[in-house]
Amino acid sequence: MKIKYKNAKRPGFSLTEMLVVVLIMGVLVGVVGSLMGGFVTNFEMTDDQSIARRRAQDVFNILQTPILNAGLGIPSNNFDYFFGPAGVNAPIRTWGGPIEVITHNTTENRGDALRIVYSVFSGVKNVNSEDIKDFSSLSNVPPGNDVTPVVLFLSSGDLSEGGGDGIQIASSGAYPVRSYVTFPGIWMHPEVVTNYEGSSRRLTVAGKTPETVSEDVIEQTLGRNVIRPYHDMFLVRAGLAYVDNNGTFCMYDINDGGDAFELGDSLPTASEADAGEKLVYRVEGIKAVRFVEEVNAADGRVTGVNVYVLAEGDNAVTGRTTASPAVQAVRNRVFPPGSPHAGEWVWPDVNWDDEMYYDDFEMRWRTRNIEATTP
Repeated sequence: MKIKYKNAKRPGFSLTEMLVVVLIMGVLVGVVGSLMGGFVTNFEMTDDQSIARRRAQDVFNILQTPILNAGLGIPSNNFDYFFGPAGVNAPIRTWGGPIEVITHNTTENRGDALRIVYSVFSGVKNVNSEDIKDFSSLSNVPPGNDVTPVVLFLSSGDLSEGGGDGIQIASSGAYPVRSYVTFPGIWMHPEVVTNYEGSSRRLTVAGKTPETVSEDVIEQTLGRNVIRPYHDMFLVRAGLAYVDNNGTFCMYDINDGGDAFELGDSLPTASEADAGEKLVYRVEGIKAVRFVEEVNAADGRVTGVNVYVLAEGDNAVTGRTTASPAVQAVRNRVFPPGSPHAGEWVWPDVNWDDEMYYDDFEMRWRTRNIEATTP
């Protein structure tokens, strides 16, 4: 049986309808593309923001222990007196105190350099009581034949001589920073190590400090550098923190004699410091760093340190140009009221001619360990 179909016209899409569909599809593709582009840009921005924040936090982690332990059993002034007499190769004897901020690297505009002298716990204690005598009249330390160095017996542990976290033995004319130890307390100052016997844990030290100081508050004379039994011993350390010409934050170890290089554009890069085995820590992607001291107006002691870090991300971010509001907010940042630099730009003359993501971060520490200036 044959089936017959009636002739019928099947209606198709008109040109107008096709154009409308194409237009709608174009709009949808544009919207989706715009959303995807915004998503990618936002992802890049968030990723770089996280990277910059992590880098700034790495800098804060490096500086936290040195700043908190700055001045612990260390004088706040007269470094040339306590860290060796004139003519002795002691690299920190000309420093101004446990914390000292110095402007450097004006060519690259990388901010400040921080000189810092601090103490770290050695893990051992002294088991006998000793009174560090007055060696101030001597021209050299270790003392001469007329003075006997103090011998301390350590409770436990080992102080390996040489590098690492150990000690070094001072010799005539050369006092590396690692040859100093201290027993933090009232009017405690560093002593230089003249000998160490690992088997018996006998540590021979010599101090250089006045015997007494008048304390008006309690109306009595206190002995200086009186080491009590089971007094914790700390190792003296010194460092220089700065950002090199390549945008790497460096913590440079000031240890042996000859490390007292002049500040300026000659500061070593991270690779140079690493090659010289002086680089303690490094953080790449740091544009600049600023250090601001909080000073006690009565005696000039540093009571706190504000650290500002300008950190970068890893990639150029589309639209983050020098004219964008976010960049301008960082670029025009000024120090707050109450700061010694109140009203001044935090980041003057920094090279902003790129689209790299960067942001600034701030951390403040109080230096509780710095004692009153020595009479």
